[in-house]
Amino acid sequence: MNNNRFRSNQRYFTICIYTVFVIFAACIIFRLIFHWDDILKIIKHFLSSMSGFVVGILIAFIVNPLVDFIYEKILPGFFHVQEGKKSRMLAIALAYVVVLGAAAVCLIYIIPQIISSLTELSGKIPSMYTAFSGWLLNIAAEFEFLNNGIVHTLIENMYPKMMELSTVLASKIIPWMYSVSVAVIQWLITIVIAVVVSIYLLFDKQLIFRSVKRISYAFLPERRVDEMIGVVKKCNAIFTGYITAQALDALIVGILCFLLMTFLRLPYALLISVIVGVTNMIPYFGPYIGAVPGVCILAAIRLKYGIMFVVMIFVLQQFDGWILAPRILGDSTGLRPILILFAITLGGAYLGVFGLFLGVPVVAVLQYLLNLMIERRIMKKALRDRKCCEVSNNNDMKEYK
Repeated sequence: MNNNRFRSNQRYFTICIYTVFVIFAACIIFRLIFHWDDILKIIKHFLSSMSGFVVGILIAFIVNPLVDFIYEKILPGFFHVQEGKKSRMLAIALAYVVVLGAAAVCLIYIIPQIISSLTELSGKIPSMYTAFSGWLLNIAAEFEFLNNGIVHTLIENMYPKMMELSTVLASKIIPWMYSVSVAVIQWLITIVIAVVVSIYLLFDKQLIFRSVKRISYAFLPERRVDEMIGVVKKCNAIFTGYITAQALDALIVGILCFLLMTFLRLPYALLISVIVGVTNMIPYFGPYIGAVPGVCILAAIRLKYGIMFVVMIFVLQQFDGWILAPRILGDSTGLRPILILFAITLGGAYLGVFGLFLGVPVVAVLQYLLNLMIERRIMKKALRDRKCCEVSNNNDMKEYK
C-alpha cells in the first residue's frame, strides 16, 4: 500500500510551473497580436485618464535636477539652511518659482512675439519674393556666363511655392498656434493635478526610493538589488546629465544669438534666436538646421542682413564648439562621433523630432548597459578559465606525486 503513495518531485514540479507560465505567456502574446487595435485603444484610454499623473511624473523628472541643485548648493552655500524636510520643501518651492516664472515669460512675452513675427513675415512674403527675384536678375545681368532663361524659369517656378508658403503661414500655422494656446488653457485642471503630483513625488522622493528598495530586497537577492541600484543611478546620470547640459548650452547659444542680432539690428531677432537655440540641442546638424531659416528670411529682406547673419552664426558656433560646449557638456555620453550620427539618424527616422533630441542619450545608456554586460561576461569567463587552470594544475600535481 505504501508503494502506491504519491511522492512529490521538486524537479517535475518546477518543470510544470515553467510550462504553465510559458503557455500563459504565449496566450497573452497571441492575444496581443490578434487584438492589437483593441489593446492600443485600452492603453490610450488608460493614459488619457491618467494624463495628470503621467505629466506629473514627467514634470518631476524635469524639475528634479533643479531641486537637487537648490537643495544641495544654493540653500547651504548662500542661505546656510540645514538639510531637512523644511529645506527640501523650500528648494521645491524655489524651483517651481523659477519654472513657473520662465513659463509665464514665455506665455506673456516670447510666444506673442513669435506669433507677431510669423504674422508679419507671412504678409511680407510677396515683397520678399520680388526683392529676391530682382536680386537674381541683377546677378544674371552682372555675370554674362549665366543663362538668363534659367534664372527666369527659376523665378517663375518659385512664385507659386512662395505664395503657397504664405498661405500656409497665414491659414494653418498661426491658427494652430492659437489653438494650442487655447488647448493649454483648457488643460488647466490636468496641469494643476500634474503639478500637485510632481510636488508630492519630489518631496517624498527618498521615501518612494526606500519603498522600492525594500520591495526589491524582499523578492530578490541583496547582491542583485545592489547591482541594479548602481546601474539605474548610472543610467539616470547619463540621461539627465546630457539633457540638462545640452539644454543649458542651447539656452546660452539662443540668448547670445538674440543679443548679437539685437546689437547688429537684424530683424526677427527673437524668432530666429528661438529657432537657433532649439535646434542647437541636435548634435552636429542642429546649428546648420537652425541657421538655414534665418539666412533665408534675412537674405530675402536684404542681402546684407543675410551675410551679417552668416558671419555672426559662424563666429557663434565656433565659440560654442570650441569653448562653451566642452565646458558644459564635456564627455557626458562617452559616444564616438559615428555612434552619435547613428543615434540621430535612427531616432529621427522612428521618432521624428523627439528622436533627434533623445536619440543620443538613449544610445549612450544602451552603450553603457552593453559594455557592462560584456565586462561581466568577460570577468565570468576569465574566472571560469582560471578555475579550470587551477583544477588542471592540481590534477597534474597529483599525477606527479
